[in-house]
This record gives sequence, structure tokens and C-alpha cells, in this order.
Amino acid sequence: MKFLPLLLLVHAGEHDRIQTCITAEIPDSLAGVSGFTLQRLEDGKVLPVQRIPATPPKIAFLLGKPLAKGKTRTFKLAEAKNKTGNHPALVTLHEGNGKLSFQAGGRPVLTYNHETVLPPKGIGREFSRSGFIHPVHSPSGQILTDDFPRQHHHHQHGLFHAHTKILLDGKTLDVWNQKSRQAGVRHLGFNPGETYSGPVLGGFTTRFLVEDIRKPDKPHPLLHEQWRVQVQPRQDVFLFDIEISQTSAMERGIEIKKHHYGGMAIRGPEDWTAERPGVGILTSEGRDRIAGNHSQPEWVDIHGPVDGQPGGIAVIAHPSSFRHPQHVRLHPKMPYFCFAPMVAGNYHISHNKPQVSRYRYIAHTGKPDPTLNNRVKNDFYNPPRVTFKIP
Repeated sequence: MKFLPLLLLVHAGEHDRIQTCITAEIPDSLAGVSGFTLQRLEDGKVLPVQRIPATPPKIAFLLGKPLAKGKTRTFKLAEAKNKTGNHPALVTLHEGNGKLSFQAGGRPVLTYNHETVLPPKGIGREFSRSGFIHPVHSPSGQILTDDFPRQHHHHQHGLFHAHTKILLDGKTLDVWNQKSRQAGVRHLGFNPGETYSGPVLGGFTTRFLVEDIRKPDKPHPLLHEQWRVQVQPRQDVFLFDIEISQTSAMERGIEIKKHHYGGMAIRGPEDWTAERPGVGILTSEGRDRIAGNHSQPEWVDIHGPVDGQPGGIAVIAHPSSFRHPQHVRLHPKMPYFCFAPMVAGNYHISHNKPQVSRYRYIAHTGKPDPTLNNRVKNDFYNPPRVTFKIP
């Protein structure tokens, strides 16, 4: 290996770090280097490094063995011939039939639907939609989300984002409840150069248009929306992040009216209804779907049996998100919840300043593990610090 004249140091800070994914800005002096490899100084172990699309440029790597709080680990930095350092891909992707799917070690993680998905027979065409994630899998292969639920809420699509009350010219438009046929969400395209896979991470950036569709032949743009998605598989769970940013398509901006639900939502399997054994919703404050409704938790875990064993998804909202800590809508019976900033009151989305929220998802096999959820939350809220020094 061709070692570079810099050492990379990872500082654990106030928390223990276990299976943590580290990202770091590339120093200006190394901006022209195509790729990197790391060698752990204490034992010589070589770790894969991946250069990821970002401004400024960044690298990502998995920490490897645990690092105790207050401790620092040092790595030698070596030059590689390409962005993935010639290491085999841990995260792979496949695009076809209007879907972009990610796998980790050959196991399915999630699928993004960028072409319009039509509902099954018996459900109206007004519930068609593009621009959502489904299915999401647990590490054991369980499908943890649902699309076009047959008995209730046909408008719910895996992981989706929608407003319930957009104020326009004195009237409110509903994007969430598609049966109203007032407004809709449409995938526009992927950002060039920002769909990737590799030995550490995978991801993509996608753009949507939220439209007034009351006149179907003349839709009117309301909001521009962007999702930045990053897949971070681990040995025990699948992690992925979604960063959502919105701007008004109109110079005067857009008003979102207060409502008891809306925002970033997750729909679980149809049989995860409240009366079923083993089904539940748990918040970071230890509350259930009734006590936790309209609370402001750090995370929410929806869970239940799939294929004879428990599984679920926890969602963590980042402190940098709009109106953090956001309120949550936990349905008293149905298998869905959402982070809903409109619960706190009306707000304005401007034309030139993006409104941003960030979420981390933990797809797990087994019952909810609050200790794990909090450990992942610590990495999300306060990631390890990275520094460089000349040896």
C-alpha cells in the first residue's frame, strides 16, 4: 500500500461506539486522491473505505471493533486506485421496472419506486403513486412495510411523505388522502452522480414535484421536494437515513395548516393492527400508541410478527430537523405512524430556503431493543469526531 503523509484519528466522545459508520470530510490536500484504504494502527487490520458523493468531498468506513467512550483510534491512510479502494461491494443496487433496489451482502434492504405504481384490482386508480419506498426488509428477509392496504387507507405507501392541508388561495389541498384528488406527488428524477453503491454504503438522491391536480390536464406546481437516502447495513440490523428538503414552487411561498397528522410516515404490514398479539408501537419515552400519540419522542418503534417471528422498524428524528422535537401521530388501531410537525401549528415553506428534516431508520428482526435504538440515536445525534494529523 502507498501510505499518505497523514494519520486519521477517530474520537469516540461521550458514547461507546459499536458497528458505527464513520464519515469524514477529505482534507483539501487529498482532494485529488481517487480513493483510500485504512490500516488500523494497533493491529494492522485493513478496512474498506468508500468515497461518497458529497460537497465537500467525504469518505466513509465502518469502525470495526467497538471503541469505548473517551477513547481514540488511529489509522494509517493509504491511497487506492478508485473510489471503493478495490474492495468488494457490501452494498449493491439494481435498477429495473421502475424500481431502484438495494441489497447488503446479497440480502434485500429496500426498494424505491420511481415510476408510478398502479393499485391492485379492486382499488381505484386515484391511489396510484410514484416516489416512495417499499418494501423495507429486516436482516432475516421479513417485509416490514405495506403498499395499497386492502382494508384500510389505500393512500398509504410504505415510507412516504405528504401534507394534509396546503393553503392555496383560501382553500386547503390534501396531498395525503389521495381519494380527494386535490393534490399529488410525482417523481421527477435522480440527481446525476448521486446514485451509488460500494464496500461501505449505498444511496441516491431523488426529486419530486407536489402538484395541484384539481384540473388533471393542467396540474399546478406547489412544492419541490428532495430525498437524500443513504443505506448503512450492519451485522445485526439494517440502517438507512432519509433527508427530506422542501421549497415552495411559488415565489410567495406555501402555507401548511395545523392538522393532527401528516409529514413523514411509515405503513406497516396490514395485519399489524392493535388487537393482534405481539403488535405494538413503542416510543423512546416508553409510551405505547395511545399514551405516545402527539408526544415528542426521539424515536418510535413499530413492530409485530412477520413469517412467524417478530420484527419492526424504529425511526429516529434528528435534532437538526424542522421543529425538532417533532410531534408524532400514532394511530390507535392501524399499523402506521408519522412525524408530523404540523401538529404544533401552521408554518410557512419558502421559495428560496429549504425546509429540512432528517430521519434514521432501524429495520430489525426481533422485538424492539431500546438499548440498541438509543445507541444508534447517539451515533446519529453525536457522531464520532474525526481529525487528521501528520505522523
